[in-house]
Amino acid sequence: MFRPVPLSEKEKFLKLVLCEVAMSVNSEEVCLVCANDIIIYNKGVKKFTVGKVDAYIELINGMENIQLTKEHSLLLPKNIVEELSDDIKEKLIYFVKVNVKNCMIFNDMMQKLTIDMLCGVPNKSAFISRLEEELQRSARSGSVFAILFIDIDNFKTINDNKGHLEGDKVLKKIASIIRSTIRKSDVVARFGGDEFTVLLLDIERSVIDCIVKRIKYKISSECGGVSISIGRSVYPDDGKTIDELIKVSDSNMYLDKKNKISK
Repeated sequence: MFRPVPLSEKEKFLKLVLCEVAMSVNSEEVCLVCANDIIIYNKGVKKFTVGKVDAYIELINGMENIQLTKEHSLLLPKNIVEELSDDIKEKLIYFVKVNVKNCMIFNDMMQKLTIDMLCGVPNKSAFISRLEEELQRSARSGSVFAILFIDIDNFKTINDNKGHLEGDKVLKKIASIIRSTIRKSDVVARFGGDEFTVLLLDIERSVIDCIVKRIKYKISSECGGVSISIGRSVYPDDGKTIDELIKVSDSNMYLDKKNKISK
């Protein structure tokens, strides 16, 4: 779920910063703390370690802590810091601060580009990007994945009768329910308007219908009787391209909606 960009996605940039710091002060080991995470660079073996701060308390206590921001600090060996002139230390802090700030700006930009700000889930472009990655992976590994295309029935009526603010609440609630119903490894996205898509990774074909029924039931019971229509497509059975898979799941969603009307 696309959430604030986690450390693993920012670390490439931050690792470059640590390399520059290690070279500048000629230190065998330097660390950067980012909230509850830590990146450790050992220059001697040219190795990075990424982990949680709690696991490295002993290391942290043995180093000089240079506070950069409220959540970020640079850790250097105490003997290295003692040898630095005030001028060099000031320039070093400025260099790291600027780069950490740039990284945070990048983080914010990525969120705005990939997150649906109302529902807090990936938007259409982020979903398509993730789907492209999964297509390549599944083509190599032979694994199966499924796409669910979800549409809220009579959503316009909700907006017209109860107002757009109430409609927004329904969208957020449905996104939350879908996210809590699927596995953490799966992806839910707002495709646009009142449409959502779900990517079920490494899925057994036999359980897809169970997931569909569970999502429908939970939304109906937790959203005051709101109903949804769901179409599905399975890779590679229903297509081997994004366009093919989306088209099949979209068509099946409209069939599901049509079947309700005819009953």
